Amino acid sequence: MTGFKLFNKNSNNNIVYQNYKSEIENMKILYSKNLDSDLTKKDYLKNDFYFLDMTIHQFLLISKLMKYLKKNNINCIWKNKWNSKYFTVENTIIVLIENLSNTLWVIRFLLSKGSDHQAKILFRNFIEQLDIIIAILGNFDFFDKYTHMYNDKDIFLDASKKWFEHIRPKKFTPFINRVYNEVIKNKNLGKIMSNLKKSNYQWLSLFAHAHFDTLQISSIIIDENENTRFNSYCSPDLKISFTLNKLLLHSSMGNQIIFELIKNTHSIEKFLNEELIEKMNTNYNIYKDIYFKNVEYLLAMEQR
Repeated sequence: MTGFKLFNKNSNNNIVYQNYKSEIENMKILYSKNLDSDLTKKDYLKNDFYFLDMTIHQFLLISKLMKYLKKNNINCIWKNKWNSKYFTVENTIIVLIENLSNTLWVIRFLLSKGSDHQAKILFRNFIEQLDIIIAILGNFDFFDKYTHMYNDKDIFLDASKKWFEHIRPKKFTPFINRVYNEVIKNKNLGKIMSNLKKSNYQWLSLFAHAHFDTLQISSIIIDENENTRFNSYCSPDLKISFTLNKLLLHSSMGNQIIFELIKNTHSIEKFLNEELIEKMNTNYNIYKDIYFKNVEYLLAMEQR
């Protein structure tokens, strides 16, 4: 394998090549200049970013708990319904939670650089991943459908068909609603999350599908002096504060719901060692305390 081929440096076009290379280097400098910025250090944003870090940490703690169960061959989630020699529910949750955490971290990185439009596109995917995890933990039928999306005859077509029939957001919404109403038994929480998902998903879909108006909005940024100017070379856009508030509300509420499901519905504490139980409860209580101190503020920001 020779790899990707560029210009022949010894050809008659060497001068042209060097000029072109110089232009590329200048472009990289312009992008790097903007991407070197770090909005997490701004006084009016640093607490928001820190709470986002706490949320990511909480998601990774869930993965750590699942890895303990997997390492010790403990199957406690849907243990009386799921029987497979290939994988466990716990293993599925590890894969999903770590993908979710990685997605949230990359969104954080984009927001820290002021890349608002790009962060919004990933935010939409984050909502879908989060809903899948909640549905898996709260409804065995959904988990069964989600993990049987293919066969050996035509993997791609079969998976696409089953995704369209069972897994696409419109189809698994009833599963999510049953989790809130019948498992968690908190219709008010279900209503808030349902409205939150609907408004965010519709709004973010416009960015994901390159709606003309969203491109127009993203072409103009608000800079540090609260002036507007053209967005060139990923200029930091302080409109990220709006996206960040919505992300904090959605991710923190989702995190609380997942902990509620693993703690109360699946009684995970019965299967953990004392060290992990203490860590889970300590972190959960710290996080929940900060969450409840700020949830009214975040809900108010959501109405903007």
